[in-house]
Amino acid sequence: MIIELTDATRKFQEKYVRHLEAHADRCQELLEKSYAYATAMIPYLGYDVYLTISFGIIRSQSHP
Repeated sequence: MIIELTDATRKFQEKYVRHLEAHADRCQELLEKSYAYATAMIPYLGYDVYLTISFGIIRSQSHP
């Protein structure tokens, strides 16, 4: 069973994963539109500031 899984994983990597290509601009755009930056800053900003930032983002996205 382990041999079959190893072989399947290798074939999957050779056929699909090897050809994946990251698009740095798109990754940056998605990151900037997410809450990841604000969430990462909780230890430095505090939860109250995080909530203020997050709610501001939600408001700006729902009212263009």
